[in-house]
Amino acid sequence: MDSESKAGYFICYKKDGFVSMEGNYRDNLRVGEWKYYYDSARLQATIQYRKGLTDGELTTYYKSGKRKRVEIDSCGQTTAGACFDEEGNAIKFTPYEIQPEPTFSMPLFLQHNLVYPVKAREAGIMGRVIVQFVITPTGQITDVKVVKSVNKWLDAEAVRCLSTMPPWRPGTQDDVPVPVYFTQPISFILD
Repeated sequence: MDSESKAGYFICYKKDGFVSMEGNYRDNLRVGEWKYYYDSARLQATIQYRKGLTDGELTTYYKSGKRKRVEIDSCGQTTAGACFDEEGNAIKFTPYEIQPEPTFSMPLFLQHNLVYPVKAREAGIMGRVIVQFVITPTGQITDVKVVKSVNKWLDAEAVRCLSTMPPWRPGTQDDVPVPVYFTQPISFILD
C-alpha cells in the first residue's frame, strides 16, 4: 500500500509491538469490519464500515473482555443501541461518540466579543476567516489557529475572540472525554 492510495488489508502496531487496529481499505476508505485493541492486545471495539462511514454494528468491550455497548449505525448515524455494566446488566444508553457543544450561545458570544479591527474597517477589508481549535477533555479551548486567512488584522481578531470563549461541554468516545478539533468560520462584513 503506497502513501497515495489506500487499498487492501491494513494493520497498525503500537510501540510495544501489539496490534492497535486492523481492517480493509478500498479506494482510500475503510470498508467491512475493523478491529481496535487495548494496549494489552485485547479487543476494544469492532466497527462495520461502508464507504468510510460506520454502517452496521459497533461493539465495544471492557478490558475484561465483556461487552460494553452495541450500537447500530446507518451511514454514520446511530439508529439504536444498548450499554452494559461490567456484570452484563443493561444500563442507560449513551451514543459512542458525542460531539462537544458550547455551554453558551455562539452567535451571542461573537456578537458581544468580536471587534472589527479599526485598520481593516478603514481599509474596507472584509471576508471569512476560518479558525480551528481544540476542545480539551475538560472543555477548555486550546491551540486556536487560522486555517483560512483573509488579512492579518481580521485573522488576529478571530483568534483573539475565540481564545476567550468559556469552556465547552467536552466531546466523548465510549463515555470517555476526548480532545476534539473544531472549525469555526467568522465573517467580517462592512455595511
